[in-house]
Amino acid sequence: MGQKKTPLEETTGMKIAIVAGGTGGHVVPAIAFAEWIYEHHPETEIRFYCGSRPLEREIFRSNGIPSKVLPIDGSPLSGNIFRRTMRSSGLFLSTFTCMRDFLTWKPDACLLFGGYVSLPALFAARFSGIRSFVHEQNAVAGKVTRLAASWGVPVLCGWKTCRKIEGQNVHYTGIPVRNFRYLPPEDAWLKLNCKDKPPAGPIVLVLGGSLASATINVLASRLAELEQFSGWTFLVASAREETVRRGNVIIVSRMWDMGPLYSLADCAISRGGASTLAELALYGIPSIIVPWKDASDDHQTENARVFAGMGYGLTWEEDSESLEKLAARLQKLPSLERRKKSVAAAHETERTGAAIWDVVFPKGDVAVESTGL
Repeated sequence: MGQKKTPLEETTGMKIAIVAGGTGGHVVPAIAFAEWIYEHHPETEIRFYCGSRPLEREIFRSNGIPSKVLPIDGSPLSGNIFRRTMRSSGLFLSTFTCMRDFLTWKPDACLLFGGYVSLPALFAARFSGIRSFVHEQNAVAGKVTRLAASWGVPVLCGWKTCRKIEGQNVHYTGIPVRNFRYLPPEDAWLKLNCKDKPPAGPIVLVLGGSLASATINVLASRLAELEQFSGWTFLVASAREETVRRGNVIIVSRMWDMGPLYSLADCAISRGGASTLAELALYGIPSIIVPWKDASDDHQTENARVFAGMGYGLTWEEDSESLEKLAARLQKLPSLERRKKSVAAAHETERTGAAIWDVVFPKGDVAVESTGL
């Protein structure tokens, strides 16, 4: 990775504001793209903006990246009347903060990776005359994306299909994903603070998203109690401070480096967040996707449909299908071909970064030619 510049350092390259917040599904791809920039365009100056939720700040902090925290913690369209009023005030203050920064710093582009925090940055970029772009990770365009598109802002899509949006200013780029190092099973197992040897049977990685879905965790425990899975191990990613073992279920403490978990997993059960699905697809982990039905515009169901349609795994509907059906599908997953991370996967990571860059900074628009390509 190239060296990360602080906002006070002078730069001879382009300046880009990257805005992301809400959940890890928005923040992690933003950081992954920034890592690509640091490697391929180290002369670029990047400033990060996020909301005030603790999770957002924790993700940036865990990656060693300073970010400007805007005074807003959610959408002004959600919550009770008091919370909506406070968030509307936060929206105004955040827009003013971004405008002040943009007018003095003068970025060449503002790239929005979604979440409620993208709205004030979108307003500020428009009022300040800064070119803006939206990266939409989901297979259904969100509200900010749709608003931006109606203003003619280019939209960069994570999947080849994206509902509720169309037009010439829509570009397929893919979703930036983090680079993880595959570890031998013994080394990966030690990273989980497990002192014994890795289990011999299949290992199921259980992912409830950055907010650690309790429903998915309970589901894993119920599966683990079934006789046919007595020789299986369920690794449950959680937000806990310590790793806890309960029979063949291991509840892993919060880890932002997913390399050890991906190295161990034979298959996965996951919520339908787009960024997680992109990582599972890229790292070749066959998965059962359990969409969260309360997601905005039911976008997780569409993400899961696209994911399964591309042959990366199967889906299961928690409100209409039985546990027995889930168990039967899970038993099929280890027999699916596991595509290990390869040169092709590394190439896809490079392609995604280059595709986003080429939309934001077309050929001839870069102040200093990159030495990284």
